[in-house]
Formats: sequence, C-alpha cells, structure tokens
Amino acid sequence: MIKKPEKIRITTVIILMIMMIGFVSICYQIVLKNVVVDKLGMKAGWIENTITSLEGKSIYSPEPVEIDWGQIYPFAEPGAYEQVSFATENTGKAESGSRIGRIYDQFEKYSTEWFMFTECCELASKGFNKILGMNLNADVYGNLVFEQPDGRYAKECLYKKVDNEADNVISFAEYLEGEGIDYLYVTVPSPIAPDAEPRLIEEGYREYSNRMADEFLEKLSDRRIPYIDLRERLYEENVSWTDVFAGTDHHWKPEYGLWGAGVIAEQINERNGFETDSEIFDINSYARDISEKVYMGSYGNVVTALNVEKDSMEVWSARFETDLTKTVPESGLEISGSFDEVMYDLTVWPSYNIWNHGITGVKTYHNNRSSIQGYKILCLTDSYSDVVMPFLASEYEDMAELDLRCFGGSLEAYIEEYQPDLVLTIYSAYEFNNGSGNGLYMFR
Repeated sequence: MIKKPEKIRITTVIILMIMMIGFVSICYQIVLKNVVVDKLGMKAGWIENTITSLEGKSIYSPEPVEIDWGQIYPFAEPGAYEQVSFATENTGKAESGSRIGRIYDQFEKYSTEWFMFTECCELASKGFNKILGMNLNADVYGNLVFEQPDGRYAKECLYKKVDNEADNVISFAEYLEGEGIDYLYVTVPSPIAPDAEPRLIEEGYREYSNRMADEFLEKLSDRRIPYIDLRERLYEENVSWTDVFAGTDHHWKPEYGLWGAGVIAEQINERNGFETDSEIFDINSYARDISEKVYMGSYGNVVTALNVEKDSMEVWSARFETDLTKTVPESGLEISGSFDEVMYDLTVWPSYNIWNHGITGVKTYHNNRSSIQGYKILCLTDSYSDVVMPFLASEYEDMAELDLRCFGGSLEAYIEEYQPDLVLTIYSAYEFNNGSGNGLYMFR
C-alpha cells in the first residue's frame, strides 16, 4: 500500500514563510542600497523608511575610508614607552576584497544589525519574555541593564583592580614630561552617582565604576599626576545625576558636555595664564533645537519601547561668530564653516552620533578665529567627548583627537609629528572593566 504523504504542519509553513520574508527583505535592501542609492544616486523618504534599521547609521552617510594608521604612524623599536597594538583577528571569513567576500559582507550586515525587521523582532522577543516574567536584560557585553530609582537605566560594571591602567597613564605622563609636554587627565562621571553606588551594591547590583575611578585617581594623586574629577565638581554645584544623563543611555546631555568643556578650559587656561572666552561656555550663547521623544539610547534599545520611553534629542546653534575647519579622515571629510555646519552629522538623526560625527580614530580641528594663538592640544577621548570637543575646539586654535580603540598606530609617533603643547585625556569612569573601553588604557 502506498502511504499518503503527511500534510505539512502549519508551524512549518509559518517558519518557512518567515524565512522567505527575511531573505526577500535582505535582497530588497541590498539592491536598494547598492543600485538605487549608490549607482543611481536616488534619495527619497520612502527609501530611508524602508531600508534603515542601521543602529545609528544611515544609507546617506559617507562611505568609510580604510586607513592603516599603523603604517602611517609605525611603532618604534624600542619606543619611549610600550603601547599595545590591537590587531584584527582572522575569523576565517572570506576575504572582503573578493567578490564572494563582498557578497558575504553584504548578507552579514543586512541579516544582523541592518536587518529590516530587527526592531520588530526585538519587541516580540521582549514581549514574550515579559509574559513569562523574564525581565532581566543584558547589553552586548553580557552586563546586566537595570532601572535606577530615578527611572534612568544603567548597566552593571564589575570590579577589578586598576593598577595596570594607572601605571600606564603614569608612565605616559612621565614620557610627556620628558618631552616638555604638559598633561592633564579628566574623569567624566558614569551614569551612577557615587553616593548611589553603595546602595545599588547593597541591593545586589555589581556596579563599581566609581570605586574603580576613586582608586585610579588616588594612584595618580600619589604620583602627582594632575587631574580633574568632574564628579566632584557636580557635587560642589549641587547637580543631580538625573539632570546630567539621558534616561535610556550612558552618555551625558549636551548641556553638561558644554559645562564639562568649560571646567576643562578653565583649568587649562589658569595653568597657562590664558583668558577664557566665557561666551563659548555660556549656555545662553546657543540656540537649542530640542526634539522630544525621538532618541532611544543604548540601554533603551536593550529593554525596548515596551519598557521605556524615548529621550529628547538636541541640536545647538552658536549665537556668536564661529569659523572652524574639521577633518574626519576615516569618513573622508574635511569641513569648514560655522559651529552648526562642522559639528553635526545629521544623516544619523536621531542617534547620539549626530554630535561630532561619532566614534572614529582621528579627528582634527582648526579654529580660524583663534582665541589663543599657537596653542595645540592632543585629546585622547571616548564617546562621551562627542558633546565636549565641539566646545573646546571653539576655544583653542588647533586640536587633534584620538580614540585609541580605533587608532591602530603609534601614539608616540603621532605626538612626535603633531608636537602638542598639552595632551588631555578625557575618559569616563564607566570605561574601567568595560568591553567597549578595551584599548583606551593599553599604553605605557
């Protein structure tokens, strides 16, 4: 007897349909981006709306420029101090230079972080977890994301000794002293207030960013390395952490980036006998365009819109005359113009990365209306400085900015070429023992 084939189960049909929809959406986005946008040069709202779930990116952003910083700024043997160079590991993927490699890269992008239905899938997953009572959320590094008593979100930051980080910075500062270059370290607050941290630990959260920052600064103090602790300044001015940080993100709000830049400039100018241009650091010198409920920060993306409302996003315009030139080599950009024209990348609206073109290895700034003639500052920064550097660049004639997580060359070689008067490190207390902070302290 011939056995009749079993009917295809409805669940199998659904799974196959979902897979087909996913495959078709990937092909649709690849063709739209590579043919309609890149080849034909079309720009339209319907394209932007149907192609972008790009995690703070945009189809209209400049194509990244591959730069081998290690070749441009090679490591000396032996160097004045040792700096660890982070090399990209071979993952076994097809070479991106080949046709197969390029196709693979495209499918990987559009099936992961650029997948059209990413937000829908995340909402469905979180909704299912909520029904089951599973309300724990973790960031991409596995750190628990939790809600603070004031409603803002943060993540756990596990404790580790910071001896190596402190020793590296101390050795670096001593190297600079030998070269006749001034040095200043700046600690940017984490989203966890120092007086709130012990209470969170008592409640079972493993959050030690302030403890590590305190121990790190104590070691710098013991060796007389100059630093500014912006956490202390916030307490002195009786500022609440709730006002400083976005509700869904670990970055601080632009108004406190301006405030922090003013504190830093005040210290630099006092040490050098310069006069600070108070207009630059006065919030009333800027017109603020505030868009409410448009910005979902990194922690908001983890817990999703099912659990949290979006934040506001601000774009500022200087009311005083500005004339700046800025380069972002890895984006192929050299921009000249006013503060408003130079300091934003509105193609990624409303991401935090609209400020100062986000994270790249190198940026340079020249103030064509120099208030302090001939003074050059090299800044080592993380992403918190995206709302700090635009204001500092408005005060000084020449500045260069390196993010050592992206800059694979020799810091010593860059310093020898740039010849700064001051090296300024601006790092968040949140970067200690943080996956995203790898590379910031890996020099000595």
